[in-house]
Amino acid sequence: MDKWKVLADGKFISDNKDKKKLDKELVVICTATYNGQPPDSAEKFDAFLDSKMREDDHENILTGLSYAVFGLGNKNWRTYQHFPIKVSQCLSELGAERLFASGEGDNDKDMDAAFNDWCARFWSHLLEIHGIAACESRPVVPSAATKESSVDVKFIQPSDKEAWNNAINNHYGNPNAIIIANSELQKDQSPRSTRHIEVDISKLSGVGEQGQLYSAGDHLEVMPENSKASVESIALSFGWILDSVFEINQETLSDVSPRSLAANIKGPCTIRNMLTYYADVTSPPSRAVLGCFAAQLKLVAPETASEFEKLIMPDANNQDQYPDFIKQYRTLLDLIHAYPQVNRLDLRQFLAAVPVIQPRRYSIASSPLSYPKHAHLAVGVVDDVVNNRHYPGLSSSFLKGAHELPIRAILKSSKSTFSLPQDLATPLIMISAGTGFAPFRGFLQERKAQIDNLGADKVASSVLFFGCRRADQDYIYQEELETYAKNGVLSDLHVAFSRSDEKSPIRYQTSCYLYLW
Repeated sequence: MDKWKVLADGKFISDNKDKKKLDKELVVICTATYNGQPPDSAEKFDAFLDSKMREDDHENILTGLSYAVFGLGNKNWRTYQHFPIKVSQCLSELGAERLFASGEGDNDKDMDAAFNDWCARFWSHLLEIHGIAACESRPVVPSAATKESSVDVKFIQPSDKEAWNNAINNHYGNPNAIIIANSELQKDQSPRSTRHIEVDISKLSGVGEQGQLYSAGDHLEVMPENSKASVESIALSFGWILDSVFEINQETLSDVSPRSLAANIKGPCTIRNMLTYYADVTSPPSRAVLGCFAAQLKLVAPETASEFEKLIMPDANNQDQYPDFIKQYRTLLDLIHAYPQVNRLDLRQFLAAVPVIQPRRYSIASSPLSYPKHAHLAVGVVDDVVNNRHYPGLSSSFLKGAHELPIRAILKSSKSTFSLPQDLATPLIMISAGTGFAPFRGFLQERKAQIDNLGADKVASSVLFFGCRRADQDYIYQEELETYAKNGVLSDLHVAFSRSDEKSPIRYQTSCYLYLW
């Protein structure tokens, strides 16, 4: 959105030269939000909206423009859809006309289905406005399985030493941080795992204030890697040689998803590095992935292609088979093992269909006043067991096994939406459970530094409500918290154990409500 021409012009200037033509130009905005803030690609757009809303007579800035908005987010957050709603309201107040009702996708549910449904209704509405009828031979929303990809891939011979050197070092970004400490936070009696991880971030670009690399409450984004076992399993399934080198023709990517491997791998790369650093093989296969597989398999495995096509959209009776399908096949690895026909895909087809790994964002559990060159993380290790099979979380299991290991990471500012009050006379009430305590650990380190510098009488009180299951299992950072309570950094510490009595588990919020009341 930051590249939209309107931002440079300062207002909407119609390209319609036919003054008698009444049709308005249309912009469709699909945007996510994190903690109520715009994505990185829309920060300038957000600032543009704010500045224009402050101008006098701003009601005509976008006159002549129609718009529609689809927002992505997570309903568990209080700020769900905050930025998409802001975009819709601001565009309307700036003179644009809303063409169609806003849509929304919840990350905890089937976002692909929500978007496809909204898309179908949007296009039907648009066709109706222009008096065009949809027909069965040309559906309103084409399925993801419309045509085979035209991605061109060539293999490079070992004689090209420069290309092979570049391929070996193609890691989807260069390692720029080092894990220097990695320890278990949960007690020996606990069946689960939470890791305390310390990362040397001295080589990262800073996002903090006053020359600091970060501020308390900021985030560290980590690029995880697939396990050696997963990489070797996939290569064996497809019959690929892990150390072979390939390169994608960048001029043949017009019809691939920007999230695909093909769109993200630049320059020569080995099969091993592609599967280790790029390929998302542990997420549930999306409708888009299944659609791509269906398109590629039509000739070599038509029955499998037909089965996958039925999963892309609900059928004529609005029966959706996809949710039950991904309960059974939770990862791309599951799919490959259950449908050996998928192994008939060649490398270019795999690159066009499979998405790239996304970075994982963690709240920093330290303060730059205490650790100016290091960022601490509290990572809950995911290990789901379904039908007696273990499904480890990609990022958490990668970090659990990372000791003195270079990683790829980037600092992300919380954009002043989650930070300590600048006024030290402002009291703090912090409520968290499990690893949700991570940013508050940074706040407490910061408050301790402030008390050491200014004296306890000049810093307001701090209260923490912390929830976990059992005192003898997952009371993480217990010693630190009790020390903070003793030395006055914490005025009050309230800990709720939800399973101290297995017969009558309690809810964390009870004591919080009593205190606030």
